[in-house]
Amino acid sequence: MNTFSYTEYKNIITLVKQHLPIVDFSDVINYNPKIFCVLRHDIEFSIDRALTLARLEKELEVTSTYTVQLRNNTYNALSQKNIEAVQEIKKLGHHIGLH
Repeated sequence: MNTFSYTEYKNIITLVKQHLPIVDFSDVINYNPKIFCVLRHDIEFSIDRALTLARLEKELEVTSTYTVQLRNNTYNALSQKNIEAVQEIKKLGHHIGLH
């Protein structure tokens, strides 16, 4: 079984940034050249892990979109703790969407 590693993710983003611009979804239509990378994360299991990833991406100076599920068996998106975590992700400069 492969385990997610923040160190490996950091290495991947560093490598991508050397070869492609990382752009926001809102910039895709008008972006030129047409070769780029868009980052998006579907929060399937843990808003806490998403927040850790959002902080890492802030350090790496990239932004991405985090999509939250309102109905999920592993987390309650409407708990106060998770609302605050999603708000912090937004304050870090990332975008929030519904999954």
